[in-house]
Amino acid sequence: MLETILAYEGFSVLTAGNVERALELSSRYHPFVIITDFGMPEQDGGELIERLKSNGSGDIPVIMVSAYPSDYVREKMRARRLPDVILPKPLDFDLLLQTVRYFYRRCLEPESRAA
Repeated sequence: MLETILAYEGFSVLTAGNVERALELSSRYHPFVIITDFGMPEQDGGELIERLKSNGSGDIPVIMVSAYPSDYVREKMRARRLPDVILPKPLDFDLLLQTVRYFYRRCLEPESRAA
């Protein structure tokens, strides 16, 4: 559903079913934002963020969605890099779009590209 909503808003969307595929796509395409769930099979969203950080893609902002309370997610990720934004489920799609647009605008800013 996220893919459909974001594509409808004009964003190109790549999807990955697991952490390994997400890392491959992020390395190849270097997206302006990554949206992940905290709870995933095999490896969780925290593992994805940690691996992004270690493979040179740590500058990509991450929006994490989770059915768990934000405080729980932060506590579980205490020793790891936190996502840039944690959005609770059920997901407020207007808030998600607002957040994605924010990161899109930020990536277009001249000082962001010069860095």
